[in-house]
Amino acid sequence: MSSKVAFLGEQNLAPYANTWTTFTPSAFAVCPTDDTLVGIATDSTPFMKLLIVRLLIPKRVIAGDGGEVQERAGEEVGGKEGEKRRVQERQHHAVRIHCSTLAPQTSYSTPAISWRPDGTGVWVNGDDGVIRGFEACSGKHVASLVGHEGGSKVRCLASAIIPSKNNLDTESETTKGEQKKEEKEEWLVSGGFDRRLIIWKP
Repeated sequence: MSSKVAFLGEQNLAPYANTWTTFTPSAFAVCPTDDTLVGIATDSTPFMKLLIVRLLIPKRVIAGDGGEVQERAGEEVGGKEGEKRRVQERQHHAVRIHCSTLAPQTSYSTPAISWRPDGTGVWVNGDDGVIRGFEACSGKHVASLVGHEGGSKVRCLASAIIPSKNNLDTESETTKGEQKKEEKEEWLVSGGFDRRLIIWKP
C-alpha cells in the first residue's frame, strides 16, 4: 500500500545568512493559541538559540509587526532576482524572535522546548539543570527554574493546564442552581539525567 505526500514548500530560517552552519533546528513546538507560530530550539554551541517564527507554509502573507505579514511597499525589482529578494524579505520578517538562551549545550545535547498553554512564552532545557522561560513577544528571559542537580541535563519538558486540587476534592457547598467555577493551574513537568521528574507550578 503506497501513499503520496504533498510537498508544500520550504522556509529559510536565516535567509540573509552567509553560511548554512549558522544553527541547526533540533526541536519544534507549535504555539497552542496560534498555529501559525512555531518555537524552535537549536543545537548551536556553546548556548542554545531560540527562534519564534511565523510559518509561511502553506503560503501566507506576513508583515513586520503584529498581524498577518504584508510584503513591504517600495521599489519593485523585476525578474528572478527581484522575486528572490521578495522571498528573502518575507522569510526574514517571519522570524519574530532570534535570541540566545544562555542555556549551555554541547554537540551531544538534546534541545527541548515547550510553550506555556496561553501562548505567552516558552520553556527551554539546559545542560546545567536549569529550565529557562522566555516571553514569546520579546524574547526576554523572565524565569530560571532550578531544581534538577547542577550540571545534570534536563532532557524533557511538558506544559499543560490541569484542574486545581480544589476541583479534585469532594463537592464543596454551593447554593442551589449555582455552578461551581472550575479552577485551573498551569503545570510544567521536567525530567533529567538526575533521575528526577519535577512538577512546577509557574
